Amino acid sequence: IEYKSTQNATLPKQSTYNNHSIVGTGTKNMANVDLLINGTLSISQGTLNNGNTRNINLKGNYVTNQGIAGFNAGTGTLSLTGAAQTINGATQFTRLTVNGAGVKTLNTSINVSTALTLTSGVISTGLNQINLANAATVSGGSAASHVHGNLQKGISTATSIKQFEIGDGS
Repeated sequence: IEYKSTQNATLPKQSTYNNHSIVGTGTKNMANVDLLINGTLSISQGTLNNGNTRNINLKGNYVTNQGIAGFNAGTGTLSLTGAAQTINGATQFTRLTVNGAGVKTLNTSINVSTALTLTSGVISTGLNQINLANAATVSGGSAASHVHGNLQKGISTATSIKQFEIGDGS
């Protein structure tokens, strides 16, 4: 489905989409329902606002041309649950979960402010990186689910030990 309106609007309470595209300027507020998107989530113009802090289960690719301002994640979780997926466009995620076998490829650097959960699947950063805020946590992590590439963690001066979940490249 494609939302083309140039006005600020609240999206319908529909919970499942094949593809979800924001192409009109203005802010599109998510309804107070969790979303399952079986295809691509695309933000070409405007902003997708998760003010109700709902969760998004994404089985396809994530694409934004709006940079960090294009997606206000609230405190909800974006879960990458498809097989081979890509993230295109700089984005600030509050909570990012990887829970789908296969490789998740970053075609740009991303920020995670609160939590990165690695359950199943590998994030491949290439020349890009995942930037974790000082207070961000990482949970999970295994041979089947890790970051393969560049992971930057904010480290406060009082921290004496910090674990990096980057994999072994094999």
